[in-house]
Amino acid sequence: MRHSGIIEAETRMQRLDLDCEVARLRGGECMPRESMLTQRSIVADDTLSSLTGQPKGALLSYTELTKMMHQYIRTKGLRLKACPNCNAQVPGYATFCDKCGKDIAPAK
Repeated sequence: MRHSGIIEAETRMQRLDLDCEVARLRGGECMPRESMLTQRSIVADDTLSSLTGQPKGALLSYTELTKMMHQYIRTKGLRLKACPNCNAQVPGYATFCDKCGKDIAPAK
């Protein structure tokens, strides 16, 4: 029985080949892509599965993983910002600085 990640990778390659063919027919160019032999990928473990929403054991390219992690950071509000008073790094949702204790909420 074939691993589902391999089947997904083959399906992804077929879609990319079809997209390139359509681009050529329209008079455009197809951007060169890495072959599946050289593309860096990782198998999702428990942690990556919970962060990305992909099933455990799924084969994820580094590009896909990066996009999913950025999406996770955006949706959870995990970006950092600098305190305007002491320049300490605080969570993006913070209203007071942990270091100096001053209000960092935007002025109204």
